[in-house]
Amino acid sequence: MRFFTPLLICLLIRFATPPSVVWLQKFDEQMTASAKAEAAAEVISTEEAIAAYKDGVLSSPNFAVFVADVRPGLADGLIEVEVTSRFLSESKEIREGMAEALWKTWAYNSVPHGADVDRARIRLVDGHGKQVGGSGAIAGSVLYVDD
Repeated sequence: MRFFTPLLICLLIRFATPPSVVWLQKFDEQMTASAKAEAAAEVISTEEAIAAYKDGVLSSPNFAVFVADVRPGLADGLIEVEVTSRFLSESKEIREGMAEALWKTWAYNSVPHGADVDRARIRLVDGHGKQVGGSGAIAGSVLYVDD
């Protein structure tokens, strides 16, 4: 896009009439305002998705035994799930299954239908804030738990 912008400007200066230049400027301003509105809506929906996810996880008997709290993460699409000592005492196979279930639930709640589910990421932490598992660096669906 950086290459085409100067080219487009040169073409507009040389061949465009003033009304078309004004129209393009207004179109660009509208697109910028639209993008800002979409970004604001996405932040609100992320907060709502976190609240809905937290309510669902903590009210479910299957999850509530293993999850102490859910908080927003530091990056977009990331949540921090504080796990209980019961989660940590389970075998690695059980913890991997729980991590996958927690991630799939978060992906379902946070990513719009048809979007890239790997944008949804979880970070599993213990009661002291130490990371004990979660999504990998490559994609949200690539999960791990510590030994």
